Order: sequence, then structure tokens, then C-alpha cells
Amino acid sequence: MPEREPVAGIGRRGLIGAAGAAAGLAALSGIAAPAAGAARAVGTAARATTAAAPHGLPPARRGLGVYHWDRQPGAISDFAEWIDGEVAHAADFLLRDSWASLAGAGRLAFWQHTPWARRMVWAAYPFPDGQGDLAQAAAGAYDGHYADLARNLRDAGMGNAVLRFGHEFNGNWYPWSPLHDPNGTAAGETDFAAAFRHFATAVRSVPGGHFTLVWNPVPGQDGVDLARCYPGDAYVDHVGVDLYDQDWNAYTPGVPPTDAQRAQAWQDLRTAGTWSLDAITGLAAAHGKPLAVPEWGVWQDKAGHGGVDNPYFVQRMYDWMNAHDVAWNVYFNVYASDGNHDLYDTCLFPAASARFQHLWNPRGRLPRPRPTATGTLHPSGAPGPTAYPRGTAVVGAHTGTFTQPPGTRARPYGDPWARERMLASLIRAGAGAAPEVAYPGSPAAAALMVRYLCPVDGDLYVSVYVDGVPAAAHVHLPAVDRTLPARYAMVTVPVDIPAGATVALRIDPDDDRSAAGVWDYVNVDTIGFAAAAPAG
Repeated sequence: MPEREPVAGIGRRGLIGAAGAAAGLAALSGIAAPAAGAARAVGTAARATTAAAPHGLPPARRGLGVYHWDRQPGAISDFAEWIDGEVAHAADFLLRDSWASLAGAGRLAFWQHTPWARRMVWAAYPFPDGQGDLAQAAAGAYDGHYADLARNLRDAGMGNAVLRFGHEFNGNWYPWSPLHDPNGTAAGETDFAAAFRHFATAVRSVPGGHFTLVWNPVPGQDGVDLARCYPGDAYVDHVGVDLYDQDWNAYTPGVPPTDAQRAQAWQDLRTAGTWSLDAITGLAAAHGKPLAVPEWGVWQDKAGHGGVDNPYFVQRMYDWMNAHDVAWNVYFNVYASDGNHDLYDTCLFPAASARFQHLWNPRGRLPRPRPTATGTLHPSGAPGPTAYPRGTAVVGAHTGTFTQPPGTRARPYGDPWARERMLASLIRAGAGAAPEVAYPGSPAAAALMVRYLCPVDGDLYVSVYVDGVPAAAHVHLPAVDRTLPARYAMVTVPVDIPAGATVALRIDPDDDRSAAGVWDYVNVDTIGFAAAAPAG
């Protein structure tokens, strides 16, 4: 079950026959919801940035929302600090494995009692994967489940949530597409409209609910008639469009994008296909419905069909949203398996990140590096130090030599709260080989001290090698409460390092927890070579 929903763009999704997008990170269904007290423990900085957005701001800034991985309100607080301003909405996705999940199980509790509960944008679905179809949804068979979702949202303090039902329905990558209707596409178009009406009627019937309903196609798609899928003005509050800088026509795999290609990709987005961005904009205007952008972002993928570090796309989106008085927009600040959109990633997106900062953070105030958290455990179980002792040789982790076998990631990665705003990022995620970052010519040391970005999806582990020989296995990197903003911690590994040795951090098979539902996303800030292991 994907946590991060596939995203849209011209090209891969402009070809109806193309295969569906790759799933995102695996669901972490085994992790319990945080206790209410922990969920309320969001820092004052987070609370300060969730006040109502000033009306004097342009629409793109006034209505900014963020998706920053599932069930992580602390990450939304981080983004608000990064832009030194307001974040109006937090976005998340329901799970699609069961009717209970479609009614909010495994998701709502992580946002309840946080500052973001009253500003949620949720993707809601007609039926769970493999457990229904559009024809049944159109006949009203699932109305009770839709009402269950509304009641659960209301009871979790989210009775005013924005709901985008059956998003990106005119592509071919979701089971609720009219293209997958058991009675054919023409029937699917009318069935989707009817299913939307049933959903709207069911959720609006729940007392105490004041939901905003979004009809959410994607541009650049042929094969589905959007006009036939429209449920009627009485059932739609906003028309949403998902927009990414991806184009299978303008961008050439293996060739760095040019300015001309990026301009052509934007033009394609605006005008290509039966239902282009301009056509959907016209449909919204004809029905008197405000526009919204529930997903947007820059795009880098292995296929080479994205504009990668494209400040032109960021600028065009900002200008377009302001020109069309877009009610709200959600930036997808994630590095997913099907594409990277994470603007913190100043290694891949320095120009796009800078342009976003210039537009959404015109005062230019950047976050300060965050201090190391207390309470980190030494591998022996004793309390560990939280600062490098005098005489320790400290290097930026991102300056190491990266080894990235197929199926893994190992590279420098930008982070606003790191000491040098850069991290060493390792991801294994079940691959057969191990990603690694190495530091040749290391100074002599009796202990290796590692300052890392605390994970939020569960504890992680990493192994230490000296000159290719295992020196410390299964070093524990404890997680933190996902409702809190980004935290850093330090772990000390007693290990003998001769002068000139090559020291490496590696995610070995015994370290990999991805099979249990946790991606091993190890982010290291700095490495300290200490002359002696600090006392615990």
C-alpha cells in the first residue's frame, strides 16, 4: 500500500497506455499512533506558523500547503520554519487496503491534537484496492463507508477538512479511473460523476461536518471526457489540478534539460491534450468554481522525463497561481520512489530551491542549525555525549565518498537544519547491495561520533567499517516522535581507527528494516574522530 500517492505530469501519464506509476514508500501499518500528550507537544515555532495567513499576501503564498510524507505534522512545521512564514494546509493520504483504512484508520490519529488538524487536505477514495468498483460506488453501495469517514474526521477535530475524492481519475494509474470501469469507459465517466455525488451527499449528511469537496483531474490526458465526469455544481466546491514538471515529449532521457525544453514542457502543460491545464481552467470558470492545486512540484526521475533543477517551472507556477487567484496549493516536498520533488534537496535542486525561497520567503530568513538532542544512547546502553569533545576532528558527512549500488541511494543531500546545510543520505530499502559513505585518510581515533538526523518512522541501524573490515555492527539510531520538528542526535561508537584508514558507514542486511515496513533512510550530518571514547 503506497504511502505517497503517484503524481501527475505530461508524458508518462499523457500516454493512456503507459504503465501505472511506481508505488511510493511502503505503509508503516505496524507503528502505533502517538499518544495525545505527545501529539500536543509540538514546539512553539510550529504553533506560531499555523496562524491564519495574512490576506495581503498573493494567492500562491496565502494558500500554500505542504505534503511532507505521511503522518508527520512535525515535517509541516519544519517547512513553515524553512519559508519563515505561513503554511495554510497540511496534506496526507488515507490508506487503501481496507474499508476501515478508507474511513481514516491508521492516519487520522497522527494529526489529531496537532496545530494542523483544522487545516487538513485528505485524498479520499471510492473503494479499497481490489475491493470494489466504480459501478458499485455509482449505485450507492459504499455510502455508509463514506459517512464513516466523515464522522471519524469530525470526531478527530477535522470536520472542516478538504477532501479530494478519487483524485487524478482521468489517468489510467488508479483503479477508480473510468478506464477501469467494469462496463467500459463511457459508463465509467458517468459512474465516476455519480460516485462523486454519492460521496458528497454522504459526507455532507453527517452533522458537524463542513467539508470542502475537490473534483481533481490532471491535465494532458486523453481518453476520458472530463465533462461527462463532472458531478454537477451542487457537489463540487473546488476544481483541483495536479501539476508536475514532467514531460515525455520535451525532455530527452540522458540529456540535461535545456531552457528551451523547460519552456516547451510548460507550454505542453498549458495546452497539450484534449484536457490541458488551460482547458481545465476554462471548465472551472464555466462552472464558477475556484481553482486549487492539490499537488505540484519539480521533477527528477531515473527515466529522465523531468526538468530537474528548474527554477523556471517554480516561477511559472507562482505566476500562474497568482494570475488565476488559486484558492490553495500543496507543494509535494518529498523524494519518492517515482520522482524527487524535495526542495530541501539543494544537492539536486539548488536553483529551484533558491527560487522557491525567494518567492515564498522574501525576507530570506533561513533556519538555524538545530542543537543535538539529549538522551541519545551509546551502543552499550549508557547515555551518550551530545557534543563533540575538545580535540575531536569533525568533518561534514556529505564530504565523504559515496557508493550507490542499484536499488539504493547514497549521495549528498540538502537539509536546512544541518550544520553545513548538507547531509550524507543512505537508503537501502530492501536492495541486495549496501549503500555506503566512506572517509579515506581518516585521523587516528579511539571512537567515532556520529551526529545524525533522527528518523521518525522507527529506529534505524548502520554498521561501521575500518579499511573494509567490520568494526561495529548494528549501531542503533533511535527515532523521535513524528509530531515534533526535525531533531538531531549523536551516537558514539568505540572503535580503533589507525591514522590514514578509510572509515565507512554502511547499511548492511542486518541493519535493513524495510521488510518490516520502515524505509532505512539514514541521514548523517557530521562525523567526529575522537582521540578517546567520551565517558558515558
